[in-house]
Formats: sequence, structure tokens, C-alpha cells
Amino acid sequence: MANDKKGFLLYADYIHTISKMPKTKQADLFMMILKYVNDQNPETDDLIVSLVWEPIKLQLKRDLVKYETFRTKQKENGKKGGRPTSEIKTQNNPNNPSLLEKTQKSLTVNDNVTVNVNDVVEEPQQPPSRESKLLEMFKRVTSGYDEEFLKVEVEKFINKYPNCIALQSGGLVNSWAARLNKAEQEKWKAASKPSNPIDQEEQRRIAFEKNQKLLQ
Repeated sequence: MANDKKGFLLYADYIHTISKMPKTKQADLFMMILKYVNDQNPETDDLIVSLVWEPIKLQLKRDLVKYETFRTKQKENGKKGGRPTSEIKTQNNPNNPSLLEKTQKSLTVNDNVTVNVNDVVEEPQQPPSRESKLLEMFKRVTSGYDEEFLKVEVEKFINKYPNCIALQSGGLVNSWAARLNKAEQEKWKAASKPSNPIDQEEQRRIAFEKNQKLLQ
């Protein structure tokens, strides 16, 4: 945690996961959070506490990176003299007619004026879909998983909770992510890997030989 940072964020949707833990494990988890934000690097051998703690720790790391980025930008703005001054409006300023007069004197007016107007119509942006929102939530609370694998998990999640709104499913996503493991991802990779062309050729050869025997 940053030296001059005296607070941190805890998200309300953690209650859906933490409330299912025994009271003693809830206390252990809370102490791990306090130790972590005080740079004490806590560890635990308790599987339940560890599963709930991991996504919380990852979110604390992301929040710290955002804080450091914001603080760095503020320091750079301070070195440049703070917020840049806005441009002075010089048109139709009755409170300062001398400013308008000076502006008029500095303008060069030509009789022949050619104006080209291009109408630019921006298409309205579509709001992100429920699947994309859930995918971003899965990415926030997991680490080291392929995006395609997480898309499959999002599809399973939606099938199990078809009426769940993305913005209200943080606790369910945390619980789902806590059950994931790298072994499942490796099985998914093996199952989705395209078959070997050599194996396909061998299968066609065997089928051809069987057909020849039947014709004899």
C-alpha cells in the first residue's frame, strides 16, 4: 500500500460470499485484509479463507494501481502550473467592449469567403451487452485465465442464472471464480484443440479397408 494512503475500498457485493463463511473464518479473512493493506503479506492454510481472499487481494492491487496512476497525473499537472487556463471568449462580450474592439482590429476580412460544411453524423454507441459486462467482472476477479475460457464460463453462468442482472451479480461471480482452477482450463484447451490431420487420415484409411473387406 502507498505510504501516504490511509484508506482502501471494500465492495458491498462481497457480502454475498463472506456471509456464507463461518464466523471465525470471517474474522480471519478480515484480519488478512487489514494486514495486507498494511504491507504485512498475510498467508493462510485455510482453503475456504484462501479461496475468498484471492479475488479480494487482486481487486485491492488493481485499486492501488489506479490510485498511483491518478497521483502521478496530479503531480505532473502541478509541475505544469495546475489546470490549464480556458480560452477567453472574445465574441459578444458586452461587459468588456474594449476586448471586442481589439479583437475586431486583429481580424482580416476578405470579401470572397468559401465555406465547406461536412455533416458528420456519429452513430449512437450500443450499450455493452450482459455477456461483455459479466466477462469484464470475471476478468477483474481472476488471474491467469484465457479470455476464451472465461467466455465459456460466462455462458455457463448465464445458463445457471438466466434472470440475474450483471450489475447485481458481483457476489455470484466471486463465488463462481473462486471455484475455477487451472486444471479445468487445461482440460478445456485439450478438448477444444483441433484434431490432428494425421489422425484423420488414419481413420479414413481404416474405414476404407473395412469397406473393402465387406465388398469381398
